[in-house]
Amino acid sequence: MTRGRPRTADVAAVTEVAMQTFWQHGYGATSISRLTAATGMHPGAIYQTFGDKRGLLLAALARYREIGVQRIRGLLSGSSSPLAGLRSYLLNQAALSHAANGDMRGCLAGNSALELLPGDPAVTEAIRVIFTDLHGCIADAVTSAQRRGEIDARWPADTVAAQLLTLVEGMFVLGRTARDPQQIEAVVDLTLRSLRPATTPETLS
Repeated sequence: MTRGRPRTADVAAVTEVAMQTFWQHGYGATSISRLTAATGMHPGAIYQTFGDKRGLLLAALARYREIGVQRIRGLLSGSSSPLAGLRSYLLNQAALSHAANGDMRGCLAGNSALELLPGDPAVTEAIRVIFTDLHGCIADAVTSAQRRGEIDARWPADTVAAQLLTLVEGMFVLGRTARDPQQIEAVVDLTLRSLRPATTPETLS
């Protein structure tokens, strides 16, 4: 990178690398020197483009929101039914929570909330928007599942979505303690089974 203002493509690449760095190490442990080493961007260019480290975190959170929503919509819509899509999404998150390679980064939004909130209105809003978007994706899938009779319609879709999002964030915390993967996966199936109409067969596939 040059010392001047970088090109738009460079900014996007720097934001992507910064996102991965914050995700891996956390905000406090990610120094400007670590960011410059990871991104190849001169410190002066970072300050000129993003304002400061916090500004780069905000850009990273915006990028995380963009790719996260796209990926989750793909998981939710890529199965044979809305319920199967929800199960695919939840099992994917369960697998990420206890990655075999030891990569237990969890959720960048959740990590940042635990580390930095309360006390920073801009970061609070950035994280709120991420969770609002994720909640909306899940709620859409729940609504579709209710229309097909796969989830009990007595429960508001927004409430069910909040339950499932809470489960996901909890899985990321438990996964860091090397919790038995099969136990977490069993919790996913137990949760989905509890949402089904009483007359619906047990199978979740």
